[in-house]
Amino acid sequence: MQTLEKKKIIILGAGFAGIFTAINLSRRFKKRPDIEITLVDGNRYHLFKPMLHEVATGSVDPTHIIQPIRTVARGRNFSFIEGFVQRIDLKNKKILICSECASCTKVKDMNLDEFDISGKIFKPLKRKKLDYDYLVLAVGGQPNFYKIPGVQDFALPLYSLEDAVKIREHVSRAFEIADHLEDPEIRKRVLTFVVAGAGPTGIEFITELHDWIFHTLIGNFENIRKEDPHLTLVEAGHDILPFSAENIRRDARKTLDEMKIEIMVDSPVLGLEKKHVEIGGQNPRRVDTSTLVWAAGVKSNELLDDLDLEKDRIGRVKVDEYLSVLNHPGVYAIGDCAAFQAKGHDYPLPQTGQVAVQEAACLVKNIVHDIEGKAKKPFRYRDMGSMVSLGERSAVSNIFGFIGLSGLLGWLSWKLIYLRHLIGIHRKARVILEWFFDITYDREASRHKFG
Repeated sequence: MQTLEKKKIIILGAGFAGIFTAINLSRRFKKRPDIEITLVDGNRYHLFKPMLHEVATGSVDPTHIIQPIRTVARGRNFSFIEGFVQRIDLKNKKILICSECASCTKVKDMNLDEFDISGKIFKPLKRKKLDYDYLVLAVGGQPNFYKIPGVQDFALPLYSLEDAVKIREHVSRAFEIADHLEDPEIRKRVLTFVVAGAGPTGIEFITELHDWIFHTLIGNFENIRKEDPHLTLVEAGHDILPFSAENIRRDARKTLDEMKIEIMVDSPVLGLEKKHVEIGGQNPRRVDTSTLVWAAGVKSNELLDDLDLEKDRIGRVKVDEYLSVLNHPGVYAIGDCAAFQAKGHDYPLPQTGQVAVQEAACLVKNIVHDIEGKAKKPFRYRDMGSMVSLGERSAVSNIFGFIGLSGLLGWLSWKLIYLRHLIGIHRKARVILEWFFDITYDREASRHKFG
């Protein structure tokens, strides 16, 4: 009996780009035993990053924006390996995965006697070498600290679930400490919160932080006055939300002004120490603070640094119109780690969820067409518009470039569009419940609805 030769597709990364590639490929090859699809990621869950700022400010429970990948894979034609990529051999089409890296610390911390398991018979986790016919690089990015002194050491990035939880605990701790401080200068420093980066992440976080502080936290501390906390938004560029529509920038600035959030544009961060941040530009100054949240940019994953591939200035892999990596047939790159530059555009597409999802849909068609011997289709990005949440029950959006919504209506449109891409009916139900509390109850109640 002749053995069926399988086509092996490996997807590295389970962010928006990777998880939707795996799901859509699974649908297209549902009844194809000759197709083997493998998704690899160092985390065992898919993270819904657009809601990280809500986790960081206590508005959404951390477990509600993650979905276990094995749950997603159940009943679908793809397998999942939890492990970290150690090496990508493009020449020989091999990937070296270390499953040990993902779990070794947990094994060491386990008390094996407690489970009546002998260490000698405990199955060791091993490295795995995977072959592929098609490779999808969807490894995402990482915070870009631009080699600014002290930023990587002392700033709080907002990029992962761990980051968001750490920020939430840090802010809570700052108020606990400030409540017992007698020195007004030290209290002022502890309650000064600086956010670097006035893109969507920075704007959404600082407005949510404002509402959390002034609608919830202050009421819980008898020695902290409304005049004590101070919020500053720092942006190296000429304006906030530089890639958003004019109505979004205008309404966002108006909201920030009403919240009395200090806005500093043309003000790059020059350095950071434990007790202050140095800000440059036309009006250089030193801001005494114990908190700098870093939302000032993303670069490509360092995993790609050693690969001999053509990249842009922030390390993203350059791809052609079919999302293929240049000079490497069968290798594709999508999402935050890919630099796709549409014709007539001066810059590659931004690192956003809607770009990643659309790229995944096109990529799946091209892999299917390649396997079936059909012509590939060039990627055509359709800008669905942009939207930014502005704190409590407020957002501003520009849908399809001409439908402008703001206030509660904008907030609802923001929520509903993101809800589309939240994986899992149970996750959607839980998030809807939390949003229902936000609408029907005051902020104090909704912040602690499941506490």
